[in-house]
Amino acid sequence: MSYRFFTVRSADPLRDKEYLLGLGPDVCFFDLDKIICELQVRSALDRVERVRTQDRMISNSFGIELILELAGYPQINKSLRILEITTETKRIGVITKDVKLDITCTEGLEITPNTLHEEYGLSPGNVCNKIIARAATMRA
Repeated sequence: MSYRFFTVRSADPLRDKEYLLGLGPDVCFFDLDKIICELQVRSALDRVERVRTQDRMISNSFGIELILELAGYPQINKSLRILEITTETKRIGVITKDVKLDITCTEGLEITPNTLHEEYGLSPGNVCNKIIARAATMRA
């Protein structure tokens, strides 16, 4: 499955969130500054495809399913708390299969690697590998 990636530099993140919510379940959006590394996104997309083809999705929404995989928690509320769009959000990451966006954005995810281990409930160290490992065992 091929996906399209966008970065929205948001002056009004709550307005942008409302717009993105209206696009339906085939759009995933999140606070891009909460993403730890690019591999976190790639491996989450792989896992979503795998559970979709195995008919093991927790929700019926690509967007929610990807949020669960990105955060590494099977609980929707916990995952959303980590990656949700708030008034503090500066950049919104958007991933879609084929939904057209009518919002000012740039193609691609502008990921700035970080070490937000506390946001994810992880110990310091190689946080990228830790979040990927936790997500990989989420449905085991």
